[in-house]
Amino acid sequence: KGRIISAQEAQWLASNYHGGAVLVSGGPFSVLMYDSKLPDRTFLTDGDGAAFRAALAHPETAATWIIMNPDGGNFDPVWTALHNRNDWRQYYILRRTFGATQIYERSDTAYSPAPPSLATHPPATSGSLYDSSRLVITRIFPRRQAKGMC
Repeated sequence: KGRIISAQEAQWLASNYHGGAVLVSGGPFSVLMYDSKLPDRTFLTDGDGAAFRAALAHPETAATWIIMNPDGGNFDPVWTALHNRNDWRQYYILRRTFGATQIYERSDTAYSPAPPSLATHPPATSGSLYDSSRLVITRIFPRRQAKGMC
């Protein structure tokens, strides 16, 4: 059973994308990736090897966007890895569907709320991995001393 690639998917992604990595399988979504006209480095795909596998294990640490489809004409490892798990869902909201294609955005980066019919996952709560009020930035470079001071 094949998947009809919709130009609408690529247009929607291009017009709503505002940064961050897109976790997506290159096989079923190669046309979407090309038609979106986003830079290749935007996409974190199965061609990225270990980085892709790490993103599948913990997408919230690597991807702002997730695109997957259970009915793809090609095997979709993103769907296979994520559809039966709930640990990642607290970090994402379902922004759009096109047929069976699901496009998620990390909830702490969304510019506008998802339509009520698509807001199936609550946004991350305070104290989440991405709560900026808890970020601590440490100095990683030693201070230079002025010449003549030892």
